Amino acid sequence: MQDSLQTALRIAASGLQAQSTRLRIVSQNIANAQSTGSTPGADPY
Repeated sequence: MQDSLQTALRIAASGLQAQSTRLRIVSQNIANAQSTGSTPGADPY
């Protein structure tokens, strides 16, 4: 029983970490949505 609980908690923690990474990337993309390149005529990020 203890092993299955630890396995479930490890899986849940891994999923939460992956979701946290996704949210961080999305928030960075939203924050930089209006950013442009640092040189004139450069493509947006």
